[in-house]
Amino acid sequence: MPIWLGLLLALVFVLLNGFFVAAEFAVVKCRATRMEELAGMGSRVARLVLSILERLDEYLSACQLGITLASIALGWIGEPVMAAVLEPLFQAAGVDEGYRAGISFGVGYTLISAAHIVVGEMAPKSLAIQRAERISLYVAYPLHWFYVAFKPAIWLLNEAAWVLLRVSGLRRTGEAEHTLTEAELQTLLMRTGAGGGPSSIAAELARHSLEFAGRTAGDVLIPRVDMVYLDVNEPLDAILARAQSFPFSRYPLCDGSPDNILGIVHVKDLFRLSKTNGDVRSTLRAVPTVPESKPLAELLREFQRLRVHMAVVVDEYGGVEGIVTLEDVLEEIVGEIADEYDIEEAEIVRIGADTWLVSARARLEELNEQLGTTLDSQTSETIGGWVFDELGRPPRPRDAVQHNEWQIVVDKMEGRRIRQVRVRRLPQSLLGTPPEQPAD
Repeated sequence: MPIWLGLLLALVFVLLNGFFVAAEFAVVKCRATRMEELAGMGSRVARLVLSILERLDEYLSACQLGITLASIALGWIGEPVMAAVLEPLFQAAGVDEGYRAGISFGVGYTLISAAHIVVGEMAPKSLAIQRAERISLYVAYPLHWFYVAFKPAIWLLNEAAWVLLRVSGLRRTGEAEHTLTEAELQTLLMRTGAGGGPSSIAAELARHSLEFAGRTAGDVLIPRVDMVYLDVNEPLDAILARAQSFPFSRYPLCDGSPDNILGIVHVKDLFRLSKTNGDVRSTLRAVPTVPESKPLAELLREFQRLRVHMAVVVDEYGGVEGIVTLEDVLEEIVGEIADEYDIEEAEIVRIGADTWLVSARARLEELNEQLGTTLDSQTSETIGGWVFDELGRPPRPRDAVQHNEWQIVVDKMEGRRIRQVRVRRLPQSLLGTPPEQPAD
């Protein structure tokens, strides 16, 4: 074979290898949504790309076959041709005849391998990753023709591979069969939103939506002890005065205590009723009752179906745990919804280099995320509940619990309830020291 023809064929096989590498990475990286958009505009090539994406495993096998054939042909033709080109040069340089053939082959092999790696692998791979959609449109027809021409061989090789997998005890899956875990999606969304701007808002909404799927009514309820309610046994003037003292438009109406919720009353109905001095029960509206384990997604649909903004949350024994509002549910998706009546009060406030004041209602997961603590509980979701469980008795002011390098001290109480704790990261010198307890 003439040397010029051998060099030309070597270049062709390097470029063919690059073509199949670019095709492989481009179709894997290509976004189907973009191809659907182009196909909707009448692009026949985009429709072919969509067909390739639907049978991605088969076309990836075609790419692998093309890469293998091109590499074998390059090694078969390229290295001897390069050796034939280099040997006269080494002869002219005075290299001993006994070493000339070996040196020529070694240098030729190195040059062909370098061209194979750079031109046939790395460059097309980088190009395909950066311009996946455009490269997919360019390679679609040639790749499809190659696939059709070698379809029997591709099928045979695929089946042989599946037989080997079965012998190894592995399940048959497709190369395109890959889904992101929730943790991977969370990481991806955090990276997307790191730059700020509109994309960060969208990423935050998407992250909240992922978390929303695992939330229940018990996670967002207003506890029974924090409920603001109206008592049906009080005079109408007293009921209206209490309603006006809080910035809410609707209230639970109870018979003596929150354990006996009769329904919901709207403030606007109370104003109308005050003109006739009627019975407050006549303004009652039904309120749904939901278990604390009810998923928020189902609760949101129930709010929409019943056209209500509030529900009563009960435990497994039917006792009232608290109430949940439509705003509470929506805030799990869009974040805090503040109005002119809301007073912003952070649940976690840093007051020193290693000290924080934390509301007893702060969630453990939020505390772990912000402070780096590792608090966990099977029964409690808030730091107040966690402290109560750790103490194993009714808490008192200045009660302290130590967890690793963290000390949590009861800072404020309301009756028998913890309202606020002080969280402190202990210096290394104090680790292992029993936490200070209040004097009897």
